[in-house]
Amino acid sequence: MTSREITTWLAEFGADHHGIVSAAAARRAGISPDAIRHRYEAGALVRLAPGVYRLRDHPLSWEARLWAALIEVEPLHGYVSHRSAARLHGVWSYRDANVIEITGRRGRDHDTILSRFHATSLLDPGHVTTVGGIPCTSLARTVFDLCGDPDRRPLRSEPARGMHRLKMLKATNEAIRRHGLKVEWELAVLAAIGKRGRSGTALVRDIFGELGSRYVPTESDLETVFFELCRTANLPLPDMQIEISDADGFIGRVDFLFPPRLIVEIDSSWHDGPLDKLRDTARDARLKALGYVVRRWRWSALVLHPEKVLRRIRSDLRRSEPGVASGPLAPEVTAH
Repeated sequence: MTSREITTWLAEFGADHHGIVSAAAARRAGISPDAIRHRYEAGALVRLAPGVYRLRDHPLSWEARLWAALIEVEPLHGYVSHRSAARLHGVWSYRDANVIEITGRRGRDHDTILSRFHATSLLDPGHVTTVGGIPCTSLARTVFDLCGDPDRRPLRSEPARGMHRLKMLKATNEAIRRHGLKVEWELAVLAAIGKRGRSGTALVRDIFGELGSRYVPTESDLETVFFELCRTANLPLPDMQIEISDADGFIGRVDFLFPPRLIVEIDSSWHDGPLDKLRDTARDARLKALGYVVRRWRWSALVLHPEKVLRRIRSDLRRSEPGVASGPLAPEVTAH
């Protein structure tokens, strides 16, 4: 490449990355390390970390610092996360967060100069997005991460835990009210990575379990959260919204069917009325007469006690395997 072509490439790359230049990207573009070193020695590039430079004429803005940190951890596929992601998403309580935090793939030891690096093996493609062209964790994943990473650690006292919970309640409320966070998105993240002992799991369950007492889920919410729970637990994925009939006619449409005979229904508060309970009991009796196992779980159980739900489903699936004694199967099953 000619000197003019190198200068043009550096300017264009810098314009796309708030004045930050990657030596690795330059090499991939055909620019030699000597050419980068020459411009560094001439003062056209300011070295921030190994392989990371700032164009001299560009200010080191907060966005530039984010890009510099991302480029530094490029081999680990990093994303802006935690307090940095909250500020990027516009969450008001993090508007002044100046720390640069990156989450990336767990791998070899990687010392970072430009950021606080969070290593993880659990970063689903659905948990990342871009804001202003900068790759970052989704708002739902950001809320989960913040719940597990309080500003002051460790939380040894009850007042400290209470303050952290209050801050997360406020941040979550703002994320829902002002930034479009949907409850089902947060619960999908919880189903995907939440587990006993994982930082953030207990507090997210606490916050959204409380919210769930006032929240009426839609069918799509149920499907999203329950499917994510099954997928991450390596369970076979069930069929959804299946219509079943017997000799007397149509019985109803069930939420989930694990072939051949396990039915799972997720009940919201709409099922709390006495007539609703009688109707559910009569329908379940007809399904059981056909040889189905019927399990009903409250919406809150998916949030607060997913391990209990999974244990029961695994047990029921083992009992429904071929060769295990059971009653007759339904004469008519229709996918809706």
